[in-house]
Amino acid sequence: MITKIISAFVRALSIAVVFAIPSLWVPSFHSHSSQLALAFALFAGAFVFFEYIYDTPTTLEFTSAAPYNRIRFIWFTTMVLFAAGVFRTIGLGLDHAGPLSAIATILGHGLNIPYSPVQLVSLMVPPTIQPETKEAMLMIAGLGYIGSWLICGGFYLIVRFTDWPKSDTGFNVWKNLPLLDPTSGKDIVVRLVRDARVNISLGIIAPFAIPAMVKIAFIYTGTRIFANPETLVWIMVGWSVIPASLIMRGTAMLRIATMIAEKRQTETNGHTLQPA
Repeated sequence: MITKIISAFVRALSIAVVFAIPSLWVPSFHSHSSQLALAFALFAGAFVFFEYIYDTPTTLEFTSAAPYNRIRFIWFTTMVLFAAGVFRTIGLGLDHAGPLSAIATILGHGLNIPYSPVQLVSLMVPPTIQPETKEAMLMIAGLGYIGSWLICGGFYLIVRFTDWPKSDTGFNVWKNLPLLDPTSGKDIVVRLVRDARVNISLGIIAPFAIPAMVKIAFIYTGTRIFANPETLVWIMVGWSVIPASLIMRGTAMLRIATMIAEKRQTETNGHTLQPA
């Protein structure tokens, strides 16, 4: 029990620190937004703590199917650190330096082609915004888009060539998918496959849809959403992380559906081979 409490506390502290990084690191003239972000960081930490300390999570999925959540957390942390670092550099009036910034710049400009999601990020920025801010968003978009596909590809390879999510203690579908009600609707395999396809489709569409949603918000709020660097950090982090998370979730659900179908087939064959 002590080990579980310590593990849950470390996870909670990690997620709270990552959520607090933009507020603590990025120069901002909006103190109320920073306070709100810090409060949300505490809430996120508490949420993760209680999800992991109990044996039956209520919302968080795949809590006992490593490395699903670890991959998502690493990618989320990477994008928060990079996006916050880029806007911190702008706020301090410094030049972008380092190999990662150079790679992100090349990716951002290289992917800024007609009808690409990166170009949509560039187009959603109002013309009145400083060129440095637009360049920063282009850098983050380039790294975020390519990185998302690499993360999804890596997770697919894990699912394809390992026994994920099997473990020594077995795999509990209802514990790792707490929001899934096995008693409602169609057959669970059919539902898992359907939900997986929906998630993957949304993950592919999200990089195109999110800039459009921000553009619509810009129509009603003006340039206020672009005036706060913290807001821009979270817009770009969401643009980079949400699609990858959706595709990973769809891939994981397809794997679970396959496992359940194989288990049923094995049990059916076993009953068939039993002597009368």
